[in-house]
Amino acid sequence: MDGISMNDLVPGAGDGKESFPSGKKPLYGFFGSSSLSRLGYNTAAVCVAWYVFSSTHSAIAVGIVALVESLAATAGALPAGALVDRLNRAFLVVVSMVLGAVSLGILAWFSVFYGFNLYVLMAAAAVWSIGLELFRSASSSILPDIVEPNALPRANGMNRAISSTVGSIANAMAGGLIIAVGVAAAVAGSAAVFAVSAVTAAFLIFPSVGGKISGREGQQRPGRNMGMELKEGLHWLLSERGLWELTISATFFNFFFSLSFSYMVIYVAASLHADSLVYGTVLAVYAVGDVAGSLLPGYIHPLAHAGKIWVFMYGLAVGLSLLLMGALPYVPEAIILGLSIGIFAGFSGNVWLTSAQNLVPSGMRGRYFAIDGVLSFIGGPPAIATGAVLISVIGVSSTFLLTGILMATSAMIFGSMKGLRGLDGRPRDSKTAMKLQE
Repeated sequence: MDGISMNDLVPGAGDGKESFPSGKKPLYGFFGSSSLSRLGYNTAAVCVAWYVFSSTHSAIAVGIVALVESLAATAGALPAGALVDRLNRAFLVVVSMVLGAVSLGILAWFSVFYGFNLYVLMAAAAVWSIGLELFRSASSSILPDIVEPNALPRANGMNRAISSTVGSIANAMAGGLIIAVGVAAAVAGSAAVFAVSAVTAAFLIFPSVGGKISGREGQQRPGRNMGMELKEGLHWLLSERGLWELTISATFFNFFFSLSFSYMVIYVAASLHADSLVYGTVLAVYAVGDVAGSLLPGYIHPLAHAGKIWVFMYGLAVGLSLLLMGALPYVPEAIILGLSIGIFAGFSGNVWLTSAQNLVPSGMRGRYFAIDGVLSFIGGPPAIATGAVLISVIGVSSTFLLTGILMATSAMIFGSMKGLRGLDGRPRDSKTAMKLQE
């Protein structure tokens, strides 16, 4: 990867001043657990969707399961964030993967011996969704304590690139597994992947940093319940004008993006009049662009202009790309724009994540990522519903065109906000961080 090595990422590597006794071991564990969790989740998602539809032949049943996953993730986000700031984060990474392994293992066992049951499947989906939300908050919070601050953009880029690549492979692999071994065995395979991920985290992350990484660093204040701490987290975020405006803008940008991009299959079929090969190609070039965009911030140091980059790359550039997809419904243009959207989304996503990890105090990270997660999740179901209605009323090309206009317009509005426009995502000095935690 153009010269990236673990010595570039590990704290103190090569200078005799390592922060952790086993050097690269926690970072290998982090990348391994993250990749395996993506492999397990994507495989399970494809298998479960196929299992539900093939058993019920009902689009409503598929939608119900998707809604349960979304609601469970939303309901679990804030408690997960509070736990991440209260308990040992390395331990919580292990717990999150165990939840995925157990829920999918029970689903596979039940399917073999008792057959399809929608309620059992919904319960399993809810449990693994909560586990993945716990993993998201814990892993996002733990990475800044594993790598040097100046290496954080590269580490985030590598993690996102690896996860995106593994996810694409998993989507294709899942279909083959269903044909080769059946859906129940494929789900059992997903459970096994989550179990391996838990073991990886337990043996590579926890022994090295388990006693050194926790939200409160062993200084839990008495008389404070989870609700009080969540309120404290929201109060802190509201005091950070630029970061708060970024979080709110993400709710709008994600809404517009989901509204249109979720229906790419309809766009390809109805607007491009193309087949599944073109659909797969558009998704593939988007993934390639996402990988490339995710890696770029590690080389060009963009964090000083984090707010501007977020607004104009994710909000404006992606919005204009969606607008052009609607205005120019042709296969070559769709492939080029799919690649462009991936680059813009990957680049801005890395800049946002690294900036948040740098700016949010260690003891507040779990709650920040929980609040961000809730604001992201709540827009998902309404966006998908709105997209379905718009497509049925004005057509898919017009929906892409309208969505692009609205997303670009909202980017211009948020870009006019002084706090967001001036947001600097570089690390603050330790004295400032300590004051923010008090």
